[in-house]
Amino acid sequence: MLPIALRPASIEDLAFARQIYLETMRYITDRLADFDEARHVARFAERFLPEEVRIVVRDTEDIGWLQVADTADEILIKQIFLKPAFQRQGIGSRLLADLVDRARRAHKPLRLGVVKFNPAVRLYQRHGFTIASEDGFKYYMEKRPD
Repeated sequence: MLPIALRPASIEDLAFARQIYLETMRYITDRLADFDEARHVARFAERFLPEEVRIVVRDTEDIGWLQVADTADEILIKQIFLKPAFQRQGIGSRLLADLVDRARRAHKPLRLGVVKFNPAVRLYQRHGFTIASEDGFKYYMEKRPD
């Protein structure tokens, strides 16, 4: 596998991140009867915090992004997205393994929320995440430090 790197994001990366998000989440949003894309896109811009975002780079190409909040009590994975052409190549697993290691070294739980029918649930379970709680739409998963 070609090496990947993470670079800090800037507000100029918003359009790139939004495009990947909308493209990769289409299979979920298409299943939602009340999905309002315009409202969702507007909220996306509010939630995109460049100080929390890293752009995933392979060779010289931006191929994805992740958003992580590191607080005193936890490390929260807010988003991980890769362009479809780069999915199922172990890149997401590598990013997740790095975050698991970061949380372990910090002695903090690593947490995330994921739509229940998202195939990524299996990825998170393979990396040791368990379901801590759920609502009608999402699982809230965590991996406690070892």
